[in-house]
Amino acid sequence: MQVIINGITPVSVETYADGAPIAIKSEHIQVDFTLKNGGLILKGEVELTGDLEKINLSLPSLRETVLNYVKESF
Repeated sequence: MQVIINGITPVSVETYADGAPIAIKSEHIQVDFTLKNGGLILKGEVELTGDLEKINLSLPSLRETVLNYVKESF
């Protein structure tokens, strides 16, 4: 099985007070991926949440996370 990471995008939200933005906070990290297994091609996305500063964003770690996500989903 081959896992290809197509993109990693931090998703942020703005906090407002009195109608004006006061802070921007990263909410989660979106990982877009393609999984290939023989003739099967699966494209999808995973949202990584939690302590974003502690998420391992190395490609081997992301591939393993995506593979585990797909296995648990089916």
